[in-house]
Amino acid sequence: MPKRVAGFHFCFDNPAVRRFIACLQLIMPRSEASRFRPHFGDQQKVWFELQTYGIPTNQIPILPDGTASLDQHREWLAFQRTSEKEDRANEDNGTITPRRFDVLFGRGKFTREHTGNLRAAHIVEMHQLEYEAAQKFQKTVIAERIVGKSFRSAWVEP
Repeated sequence: MPKRVAGFHFCFDNPAVRRFIACLQLIMPRSEASRFRPHFGDQQKVWFELQTYGIPTNQIPILPDGTASLDQHREWLAFQRTSEKEDRANEDNGTITPRRFDVLFGRGKFTREHTGNLRAAHIVEMHQLEYEAAQKFQKTVIAERIVGKSFRSAWVEP
């Protein structure tokens, strides 16, 4: 899912849905209603309206007969696989690309909300009471165990 929704385009060709959409727009918060765009009509008319918003209709996965096409999805999967292989190759060259469970150091929203950092914070929180009740040398053992859990998945090669 995208992190920020720039717009939501609802396309339909059933006239009965128009009243539902009108009611939905009335009860929708103003901030969301300004991003919501209904499009009514046949496929050609709807696609033309989408193109006026700069949306490329050649990437829409619905075919004219109403069936779904998975060609774009398969192409995206192939691209992802290729990019992951390139990431692994770049690591051999000295360039490191952060992955899902890697713990990142730094400041800012990106670092704070990274999946690996959230996972590490959760592991620390799970051991907090045990750590606070422990003696000085036991705290070191607990900290080493937490670091081992946090970093283990980041360094294991598939």
